[in-house]
This record gives sequence, C-alpha cells and structure tokens, in this order.
Amino acid sequence: MELLCKEEGFNLRSVSKRKKRSQARVPEKNQSIKSNECWSMDFLSDQLYNGKGIRALTLIDPFSRECLLIYVDKSIRGEMVANALESLKQTRGLPVRIKVDNGPEFISRALDA
Repeated sequence: MELLCKEEGFNLRSVSKRKKRSQARVPEKNQSIKSNECWSMDFLSDQLYNGKGIRALTLIDPFSRECLLIYVDKSIRGEMVANALESLKQTRGLPVRIKVDNGPEFISRALDA
C-alpha cells in the first residue's frame, strides 16, 4: 500500500509510537491526613458573551475535595484575596499550609501581610 501511495504521490502520515513515561509517578510527600490541614488555591479565567474577562479565585481542601470558596470578579487584587481568606478564617479556621502554584497572581504585598 505504501509503495502504491508513494508512486501516485500521496502523502502518508507516519504513525508515531506513544511516548512512555521516563519515571514512575511518586505520591506527594506532604499529603494531608485530615481535613482542613492543607488548602489549594488557584485562579481561573474566562470570558463572558460580550468578550469581557472575568477571574475566579478557587480554594479547595484536597483531602475532603470540598470547595471552600469561589470568588468571582472582573479583576482580583491581593487585598481581595486577603479579605476572602480572612472571612473564611472566621467560619472555618486556618489550615497548617496553603498550596499555590508559582503564578504571578500570588505576588502581592497585601497577600504577604
């Protein structure tokens, strides 16, 4: 089949083999052993029907897989994140640690304070 296709000038896609993982996945060292020990915080972005952007701050307890907070606004500053954490602190208490990615969203003097 390949020979006929080459003679006729057809382009054939070569089938590539799937890449194998180079290393086995290792479970995270600091896994939570109880609820409210660690929270995960991240930002999401989306667009409305009219093209205006919105941001959402999500806060999740990875042990219980419970969504603790979703805060949506046009833009979210560090003071807003600090206020949302402060209100959650009064109802739930603070965890031992909060896990965030290395994104630029979490670089803020207000959040550090």
